[in-house]
Amino acid sequence: MDTEISEKSKRGRKPIKVSWPEGEFTAQDFLKLNDGRMSRASAHSKINQAVDFGKVNLIRKENPAIGRPINIYRVNTKSA
Repeated sequence: MDTEISEKSKRGRKPIKVSWPEGEFTAQDFLKLNDGRMSRASAHSKINQAVDFGKVNLIRKENPAIGRPINIYRVNTKSA
């Protein structure tokens, strides 16, 4: 029996590399650009994570007449 462990495998899904839109964008735009790579919830999670790390900035919130507010984001030019 070999007691050495040469490699440890990580559990879970592999990270997804995403493309960020140019200029201002919404979560809907981000999801359309990365079509088929992730779910809507995963897209929002990626955006929120990027905001926390400073890669993406929340520019403003638009309040439509009906429905939930829409967040508008922009990729931070310093980190890009």
